[in-house]
Amino acid sequence: MNSARSLQERVQNAFASAPQSASAKIDPDELAGSSADTYRDLDLAQRVAAIRNIVRGRVVFTTSFGIEDQAIAHAIFTQALVIDVVTLDTGRLFPETYELWARTERRYRHRIHAYCPDSAGVEGLVIRQGINGFYTSLEARQACCATRKLEPLQRAIAGATAWITGLRADQSDERAATTFAAVHPYYRLIKVNPLFDWTRERVLSFIREHGIPYNSLHDHGFTSIGCAPCTRAIAAGEPERAGRWWWEHEHKECGLHRRRDAEVSVQPQADAATGAAEP
Repeated sequence: MNSARSLQERVQNAFASAPQSASAKIDPDELAGSSADTYRDLDLAQRVAAIRNIVRGRVVFTTSFGIEDQAIAHAIFTQALVIDVVTLDTGRLFPETYELWARTERRYRHRIHAYCPDSAGVEGLVIRQGINGFYTSLEARQACCATRKLEPLQRAIAGATAWITGLRADQSDERAATTFAAVHPYYRLIKVNPLFDWTRERVLSFIREHGIPYNSLHDHGFTSIGCAPCTRAIAAGEPERAGRWWWEHEHKECGLHRRRDAEVSVQPQADAATGAAEP
């Protein structure tokens, strides 16, 4: 409990209390000291609860029903935390993902709110590039992701002070710099990654230990699951996210978590500026 209180004090001193001030009040030079050891002392439930206790205002968790997201949802639901659990329903998800969505709601007796893409936007996209036009170029694929994921995300986190995600630093090279929390200047909120330092094996162990429902596709070589046309199982030795946008050789992100938005790492010092496969 002492380490949990320590985390709360450190982050409370560094985080602004309102979305419009979240990036403005954070001085990266004042946040140079690492508090990773403090975070690692907390279990997942404590990390998620600490964020809810620290942050004033709306906290949103976006789940895509991967193993990381299922672990975080378990921590939220079993503690009855006042955190909005939402998902981005692109309209192109696997049947297995929809089935897991239903199982998760039954298990925890809690509705998961869906944000769907704007119908006019999807209609225009399909008219321009065809139903599977995203295979033709990187630009076409990114346009599809922008329509089906980025636009619903902006509505999902509108007015939030903090956004919780299931990112892990070891998922890919693009995510290697993931920290516990960062100020997201574009969305003007605090982005929190409670599993930033966990390995895939640790997540799988947590899923097994707590009997958490998971996507059956994980039993068939799918290590990272997104839209059905854009996801395949990986072969032995391939990176964890190799099955996402498998026809591309780089830019293996949809845009939700791109580093181009220059997130400012939150690693608070004590004197930081005060602000109110087989689970």
